[in-house]
Amino acid sequence: MWESLILGTIQGIAEWLPVSSEGIIFLVKANFFPGTEVEEILKQALFLHFGTFLAALVYFRREVFHLVRTLFKYPQETLENRKLLHFLIVTTIVSGIIGYFLYELTQNFSADNATAQTVTLIVGFLLLVTACVQFQAQ
Repeated sequence: MWESLILGTIQGIAEWLPVSSEGIIFLVKANFFPGTEVEEILKQALFLHFGTFLAALVYFRREVFHLVRTLFKYPQETLENRKLLHFLIVTTIVSGIIGYFLYELTQNFSADNATAQTVTLIVGFLLLVTACVQFQAQ
């Protein structure tokens, strides 16, 4: 129970920071709660993201309602709203494709019984790549 409370708190804080909350959860779980397989860590991180999704849905309920209305009243909506809807649909599809391939990659990776140090090294490298991309975007 303590593990879940700690990881949920970290997820709640890290999700709103410009860092990978899933990467942070992965690092904490692999290093402070040993003996957990990579697949289990991913499942728990995705479960924690569901809580974040629900919180964001409640907070942005008006904007979400407006986007759903745009979807059903597409011809009557402004060009700006239609562009936003297109953007969200395309980015969701691209994210889903990339996520699927990364999931398949981790399935093969977890079969090799990766150690916490290996996972930490890979996640740390990916966090550095994310930081470089965000720095270049500014």
